[in-house]
Amino acid sequence: MRKLTTWKYVAVAAVAAAAVGLYSLAFAAGVVQKSTLSGVVQAEGLVRVGQTVRQGDVLVKVKTIMGAMPASRATVSGTVKSVSVRPGQNISGGQAVAEIEP
Repeated sequence: MRKLTTWKYVAVAAVAAAAVGLYSLAFAAGVVQKSTLSGVVQAEGLVRVGQTVRQGDVLVKVKTIMGAMPASRATVSGTVKSVSVRPGQNISGGQAVAEIEP
């Protein structure tokens, strides 16, 4: 009998945790996307505010020794809320480049 009661508490706690997680996702701020490469931001391939993107889409390209390369890809699908870089700007790996609203 006790085992069943404990199991009920665990089930209720799991459902509550899932509900809190879904609630926080629904009202979460945008997801900040970061650069994985350093270089000079190219105008071609730079996303715009309001643009719809899918997970994996290129957000920013930078000029490298090997030519233009994707410096950041979307980790979520959604709408671009803000772009933190501009063409000609020198960026480094790990720098925030855009924010996406899932």
